Amino acid sequence: MYKIYIPLFFYLCLLLTACQSEAEYYKIDWSVKLSIPEPSGLTYDTSRDKLWCVSDESNKLYLLSANGEILNSIEIPDRDLEGITIVNDSTLAVLSEESRKAVFVSAKGEVIDRKPLFDNGVFNNGPEGIAYDADNKTYWVANEKNPALIIEYDSLFNETERKEIDFVRDVSGLFYDNVDNSVWMISDEDKKIIKLDPELNVIESYNVNIPQMEGIAIDHNNDMIYIVSDKEEKLYGLKLK
Repeated sequence: MYKIYIPLFFYLCLLLTACQSEAEYYKIDWSVKLSIPEPSGLTYDTSRDKLWCVSDESNKLYLLSANGEILNSIEIPDRDLEGITIVNDSTLAVLSEESRKAVFVSAKGEVIDRKPLFDNGVFNNGPEGIAYDADNKTYWVANEKNPALIIEYDSLFNETERKEIDFVRDVSGLFYDNVDNSVWMISDEDKKIIKLDPELNVIESYNVNIPQMEGIAIDHNNDMIYIVSDKEEKLYGLKLK
């Protein structure tokens, strides 16, 4: 009888522990209202110790302080802007969901180049997040859903690999963390923050109660995770674990 029930007992304990880990919530430290209509992408600029955000309504890039104050804005001709990432000290890459292109922009607002992306043919479920690893010159671009994908590109923006993300319903933002070589993603529909390795395997997963998350950035200088909410037009600060 003990041979039957003891393994079962340990199995139930392991199952309970796993459920508790999955149910853990990231603690929100603060939030601030942004003067940005429909903020839809976010990145952290290490060289400036500032944030960059894009709006899919105003077609602008915004330079923000760590508390959400607008320091500068840049308008570009491309519309329906989603993700944003830092390429180098003077260049950013922005996603245009409407044209399905990555738009390379100088910090002064000059459009440098445009690179075509995949096109799944599904309106409003296209490119949603972008991240860049400057050391390996690797880009990751997320397709929001139908299907949820993360696609890897080389420095010339040739597709090298793609992976279907089947553990969440959507991918709404990406950020590459060069401190520990990880890729952070958020899922709006599942309300999760997920940390991935460069092969896009899950390292950590946490729930977070923020509506319509559209961008994520990691700031090791201040030990913060920043998230923007499109619906609330807010910037959230969460203490990095």
